[in-house]
Amino acid sequence: MRSLPVETLRLSPETIALLHALDLCRIGQLLELPRAELPSRFGPEVIERLDQALGHRPELISSEQPAETFEAAWDLDYPSGDRRVIDKVLEQLLRQVLEQLAPRGWGVQRLLATLCMTNKEPVCFQIGLLQASAVAAHLSSLMRLQSERLPLAGEVVAITLRVLQAGPLEFRQGHIFADDARERQREQFPALVERLSNRLGEKSVLRPRLWPDAQPEFAWRYEPWLERKERQGDKRRLVSSSPCLPVSSSGSRPPCLKTRPIAVQVVSVIPEGPPVRFQWKNTSHVVARWWGPERIETGWWRGRDVRRDYYLVETTTGAQFWLFRAREQQRWFVHGLFA
Repeated sequence: MRSLPVETLRLSPETIALLHALDLCRIGQLLELPRAELPSRFGPEVIERLDQALGHRPELISSEQPAETFEAAWDLDYPSGDRRVIDKVLEQLLRQVLEQLAPRGWGVQRLLATLCMTNKEPVCFQIGLLQASAVAAHLSSLMRLQSERLPLAGEVVAITLRVLQAGPLEFRQGHIFADDARERQREQFPALVERLSNRLGEKSVLRPRLWPDAQPEFAWRYEPWLERKERQGDKRRLVSSSPCLPVSSSGSRPPCLKTRPIAVQVVSVIPEGPPVRFQWKNTSHVVARWWGPERIETGWWRGRDVRRDYYLVETTTGAQFWLFRAREQQRWFVHGLFA
């Protein structure tokens, strides 16, 4: 073991960096140092890992449990290319899969079907859902939407159905005076998204999401509805709001931006100061309060540089605007309005 690098001891990156800084790259070099001085120099981790490697200290190894799979398979007695037979087999397999998930209170979120063909490569298709479901009729209808579009070049000899992603079923408490129309609308929207996504393809049904980009007009992306994942960054505000901002605004960003910033005429006390008055849609607006500036700049690697000073302004009529001054052109633009 003396010739092995210290990385084989599974030390932390900080400890490895410290050892390398002292030119201690091999286990043999560590063994030559006084044992009593190792904890004070490098921490107790080095002694522990050395003793485990030399067999002087036991190390409990926790076995990794294989991921549980939920699947069902069916071998056809005779090869068949009849769509009705295939759909019936898929429905039967689906019931078997749902029975496996039922004791855990889970439902299907993503399902993979594999059709084994005679002397051909297997044909596969997936269905995805916004939320876990254990409704066999709904899942069967989504599978038919996919299977109807499959070109079958041969006959099917076996079918396998496997759950790629499962999740806990969602239960909601009923209300005595529930709004039935609103409740039906809330339930129908996920079903509509799932049917469109499985009919047209997941990448054809998109939703916008915030993206951490400094330039406001690029701070969003489109993503498929069915590939939506909870990210830690989604739960954080992209921009922190100051406590002195007006209560009517949800932060320092307007809920809707203009497609392109619109140039406006602005009057300010000093050239680089906050706006005092500006012209918008043939109306002169007087600024009562303002917050800023918030400077936004982009790097040279993005092409044309963006250097802006943003102001959130409130006029004497109570309207709120998001304006910026392009520092290079010395021009003012309206980029968004607060409702």
